[in-house]
Amino acid sequence: MKTDGCVVTVPRSGRVLVSLVVVISFVLAMVPVGCSDDGSGGISNEALVGSWEPLDGEIFRFFPEVEFVVLELREDSTGVATFRHPESNVLACVDLLFTQLSEDAVFMEIEVFNEYAAFVAKSYAYDIQDDLLGLTDSTGRRQIFSRLSSSPEGSECVKLAPTVLVEASETRLRDTGLVSDGAALWFGANAGMSDALIPFDLNDEALGTPLDRPSGVNEVHAYDGSLFWLIAPLDHIATGRDRADVEVDTIDTELDLGHKLYIGAMAWDGAHLWLAGRSASTDTAELLEVDPTTKTLVNRYDFSIDLRAMTWDGTHLWGIVPESPSPIVQIDLDSQQVSSTYEIFGYSSLFQELQGIAAVGEDLYVLLEDRLVDSATIIRSRP
Repeated sequence: MKTDGCVVTVPRSGRVLVSLVVVISFVLAMVPVGCSDDGSGGISNEALVGSWEPLDGEIFRFFPEVEFVVLELREDSTGVATFRHPESNVLACVDLLFTQLSEDAVFMEIEVFNEYAAFVAKSYAYDIQDDLLGLTDSTGRRQIFSRLSSSPEGSECVKLAPTVLVEASETRLRDTGLVSDGAALWFGANAGMSDALIPFDLNDEALGTPLDRPSGVNEVHAYDGSLFWLIAPLDHIATGRDRADVEVDTIDTELDLGHKLYIGAMAWDGAHLWLAGRSASTDTAELLEVDPTTKTLVNRYDFSIDLRAMTWDGTHLWGIVPESPSPIVQIDLDSQQVSSTYEIFGYSSLFQELQGIAAVGEDLYVLLEDRLVDSATIIRSRP
């Protein structure tokens, strides 16, 4: 692609960016651009490259109740804007591509991960004075950044390279998790005309025969060695059911625990059942550790981010943060914070949704739902 005699290189990105090449081509065709004399044949991004700490202004307002940690602009014209939830330490890393249009204008294509991001400004006026960078969008909003020697420690989202194992077409997921019984992974879905639990054989890496659920309760989130634990229609109750869909046990967070929790996710750690959800009394996110044998509350943790699904790897809890570009988190229970945040190459939360997660050995298995068609995909990755 050429503009005014300058060759413009559009870098590859590991993330799904909506109409990236088309948009950049259109913008560059409409904006006059001059050539530098550095021998590269195009305008140099060198002045913008580096780690920038946000100071005054709120030019990128993507998430509520978060802090903008760092803007990283790289030599290959890729970059990332990293945000942190201060209470939970959950990161959200928003990928971007940038192209310098002139000595005082830069074009940024920012990862589309929600409806708001789809309409964020693309072109910015910029100025650099000493170690300060100023960005101004077309509405006049302005942000000042200070140059850093490197990105702050703990501000990186780890990218996972996934292997697609199977796709189940004509399968509508039902707010399910993904659980392992040692031989197979299980998830709840509406397959054909029936509510069912669907197995994925870990050895054959193939889907097996679904278990019909006449009860209609198929939001499975944990397995304790004999019972599947599902979220009951009254979502402050966890129901333990066998493979024949017979209810064998329950945990009523209000009557049994005296602490009513609207359950959003569960996990089994080998001895206790973990519940993530929102307190009915305070409407705050919590983690509960429950002994299902005695029906007692062992521990309660404040955890200020909602989780869609959880799993236990033998040492840590893992969870899925809904509607985030960096949806997988590892949770340190001692600090009650996230110790690491992970992304998946090729995942777009605008068109896809992570429903379940299961740790098996050193591998993580993730259940992904396509928002445009009724299909479910299981992928595997190793952190």
